[in-house]
Amino acid sequence: MTAKTHMTRAIAAGARIDGTATAELLAMIRLLPCVMCGKRPPNHVDHIIPLSRKGPHASVNLMPLCPSCNSRKGQSLLPLRIELELTVETIALLTEAGYTLVEP
Repeated sequence: MTAKTHMTRAIAAGARIDGTATAELLAMIRLLPCVMCGKRPPNHVDHIIPLSRKGPHASVNLMPLCPSCNSRKGQSLLPLRIELELTVETIALLTEAGYTLVEP
């Protein structure tokens, strides 16, 4: 999916857009391993909190998923057994979405 398509979907969903999800960032995320299974790129860029659940279209809400894991995930929220390097902003978004974060 192109950066323009991501933006169009975000606007249609009424998502908060902060301008940090640039085409360059999306291209870099596609080169990272899938956060669910570790499959090597190229991967999809997916929203941690889906746009349909009012997640923002912002860099703090993006992650790489392989096509298989992305189709399995659908519009659901991922279990946070996945080890992501979370920023303070991402933790705040997840908390607002109802996640309870537990130290490993």
